[in-house]
Amino acid sequence: MIEYKLYFYSMPQIHFAHRFGTHHYDIHFPAEQGKCIEIACVLRGGCEICYPDNGQQISVPENSVICTLFERPRHHFWQGYHEHITVSCLIEYTHAVSGGLILPHVLSFGKDENPILPLLEQLVIQHTAYNTSPLATGMLWEIMGKLSVLYQLGQQKEQVTGQMWYVKKAQDFIAANIAMPIRIADVADHLDISPGYLSHLFTDIVGQTVVEYINNVRIRRVEELILRTGLDVRQAGAQVGLYDPNYVSRLFRKIKGYSISQLRKTVVHPSEKPD
Repeated sequence: MIEYKLYFYSMPQIHFAHRFGTHHYDIHFPAEQGKCIEIACVLRGGCEICYPDNGQQISVPENSVICTLFERPRHHFWQGYHEHITVSCLIEYTHAVSGGLILPHVLSFGKDENPILPLLEQLVIQHTAYNTSPLATGMLWEIMGKLSVLYQLGQQKEQVTGQMWYVKKAQDFIAANIAMPIRIADVADHLDISPGYLSHLFTDIVGQTVVEYINNVRIRRVEELILRTGLDVRQAGAQVGLYDPNYVSRLFRKIKGYSISQLRKTVVHPSEKPD
């Protein structure tokens, strides 16, 4: 994903703002020395963006916003009808190493509502009617700010989704191997990540350390075995990789808050059920 981190130090001067549609979309844009930024929303059809300096090609679907800097030559084209709404402005900026306003090169909304589109439509109407309207300039700032926020929220969501995948895979591995001695390194190796990163994920997402989670899974299984099968502590513990019944009893009380003997008193056997 291409993104731009920019510091601005001048007010934008809107060059043009319009809606454009064609059955023959094939335009070459040269690199420009001036500081120019263009924000467009693809309304119909898609768009292919090719950068001849390195051969990179980006496919842009309908209902996507494109933020373009004119620092590199590029080629836009599409086979079939293409329509977009766009605003172009001149503005002084510099690239930021950190901080600044973060703008995505392409942000796609798929079938979801595009919150940038109505703002662009209002800007086009305002600029067409008044040309140098301060209101249009304010709308442009609003568009860039909202685009930055939406992009960063999407990035955070993707990051959390990826982290959840690791956690789910770790939990599946633990459940499948609960009868074996399980170390943090074993789980991390299975996921091909570091033990430190795995520990960080569990603390942040699960709210427990990996060891705490493994112990909780074991004790839940012990409780289930005792209640459903009537196994004693030694037998139940052995099925979850714990072979010291005294340790199982202590760990059970620590996690559950009551003892195994108290648990057994809650069990009603069929022969003991009241008439």
